[in-house]
Parts: sequence; structure tokens; C-alpha cells
Amino acid sequence: MVRPLVLIAAMALPEPLLACNFALYDPADKVELGEACAATWTLKTDRRVMLSPAVDLGQGMTLQDVRDGHDCGYEFSLIVHDCHSAGVLLVGSEIHSRSRESDEADLAELARHIAEARPTLDEIEVMAAADGHQVIERRISGQQVDVAGFALPTGCACSIFYDGGGG
Repeated sequence: MVRPLVLIAAMALPEPLLACNFALYDPADKVELGEACAATWTLKTDRRVMLSPAVDLGQGMTLQDVRDGHDCGYEFSLIVHDCHSAGVLLVGSEIHSRSRESDEADLAELARHIAEARPTLDEIEVMAAADGHQVIERRISGQQVDVAGFALPTGCACSIFYDGGGG
């Protein structure tokens, strides 16, 4: 099992500042599944949507990060699951003028705060707004959230940590 603070600390690491060359992807009709609800969907030769392994924060809360793009550049967001209330938040950056690394670091800081304070989804919405992030979507667990036109499933994280709670 991945330790929450190790995963959250890893999310804050900046990308190398070197020029990046990446191989084009081979779009697939199926998802690549990983451990603890991790998944990768290859949508186009230059676009993947990647969902990290779920992290159990305790008290019915789980966290995953979403990366949408390619090896050299992607949009970063967080999915917070409240398995007791069956709610899901997709939180992203509202400030697009800053660098992607800054946005990702800010969201990683929000993730650390969520892991430590274990706030409710309503409190996370307020915290995200105060930090310049937006709640992109709020759904019932098991419903899909929209990641730049891709319907991302949300039912897995609660099912592995909380006996199917929340869908």
C-alpha cells in the first residue's frame, strides 16, 4: 500500500527543465489497469488520461490525482472521494497564467492539507477556492467526472478501502 504522504510528496516534484521528447502513443480501445484503482486511458497519439493509485486518508476519505496529456506536459487535478457521504470532488487549477509546475505544487499542497485535516467535501470546496483552485465537478461516487471531454469513472477507490461504500 502506498503511504499517503509519500504519494503526496511525490506529486509535488517538478518536471525536469530539460527539453522533452516523447514517443507517440498507440491509442487503445481498452484501459490499462494498475494497483489500487490506478488506470491509464490512451485516447490519442499525444494524449493519455492517467489516474493514480487511490490513497486511503482514513475516516472514509480517499484521494487520487489525474494527469491529462503526455509525458512532457499535462494538466493536473485531484479527485477526493468521501466514501461515507458517497461524494466525489474533482479539483483543478483556476489560474492558468502560472506555470503547470506551480499549479501542480499548489494542488499537492491542498492534497497534503486534506490528508492532515480530513475536512468535509464542503470544507474542501472552500479551501480550494481560497487557494485559487476550482471544483470542476461534484458528483455522487460511481458517476463519471468530465476531464477535458473524457468521462472518468469514480467508483473504484471507495470499493477497495471501504467495502464498496459510495459506489
